[in-house]
Amino acid sequence: MKQFFVCLGFLLIALPIEASDMARVADVVDSRTIVIERGGARTTVHLANVDVPADAEARAASALRDAIGGRWALVESAPGGVNVWRSPDALFINALVVRTWTDPQPQHAFQLLGSVSPGMQRGSVRVAPVAQVHAPPAPHARGGRSRHRRR
Repeated sequence: MKQFFVCLGFLLIALPIEASDMARVADVVDSRTIVIERGGARTTVHLANVDVPADAEARAASALRDAIGGRWALVESAPGGVNVWRSPDALFINALVVRTWTDPQPQHAFQLLGSVSPGMQRGSVRVAPVAQVHAPPAPHARGGRSRHRRR
């Protein structure tokens, strides 16, 4: 009976929680507009708090296309548009677009996940010769009587 009430409690807590609004990004129109596909229906949405000047439009749209084009994303409603997080690494796309045009050549020494694909690496590998290892001699069987005596 106690297990029944525990399960009922979990169900009551879980019922108000909606499924996440995951959507596939079908197309990138410009630096602030994307087309998402959710449940077979395509919808055009605008990113919230993204205002890109005209001279940086192409660079920001290219960064947006590279970051989420054809990928899955979590899309949440926000004042003035939607907030978008890329799946599975939860990169906040709205901030990425703004950062792209405000800091075109970042001074930091890190790379965003998924932004580097070095490809096949060529190099020489030196293998050290394996030293010959001699096994220790096998222990000799002890002669004499065993500790346990028959009675």
